[in-house]
Formats: sequence, C-alpha cells, structure tokens
Amino acid sequence: MKLSRKENFAYLVSEFRRLCPGAKYDERLLTRPTQVGILGPVLNPEKNLSTATALLAKVLRGRA
Repeated sequence: MKLSRKENFAYLVSEFRRLCPGAKYDERLLTRPTQVGILGPVLNPEKNLSTATALLAKVLRGRA
C-alpha cells in the first residue's frame, strides 16, 4: 500500500490495466466537474458516485 489515496488509486488502476488489458476504462469520473455534470445539481458526488458510475456504465454498455 502507498501513503496516499491518490497513489493507492493510481496503483489499483495500473494493476487493472495490466491484468485486464481488454477492459474498457473511462476517466470521466476522475474529476469533480464531470461528476457534477453527470449527476446534475441535486446529487452530491461524494455521496452518489456509485450512481454516476452506474449511469456511465449503462451509457457505455449501450454503445457496445
């Protein structure tokens, strides 16, 4: 484990990419402005990030 959340997340992402090279990866939810854009003005990204993830996954599945 690393010292910070950011380092831990970066490590986790690199491991996913290494072990699952064919998996789709979308960076849209990494920034707060994009999270707010997906969730709208009512839902708080800190409490509803799983909702944003589900919405993005549904959209990406529809494009496959």
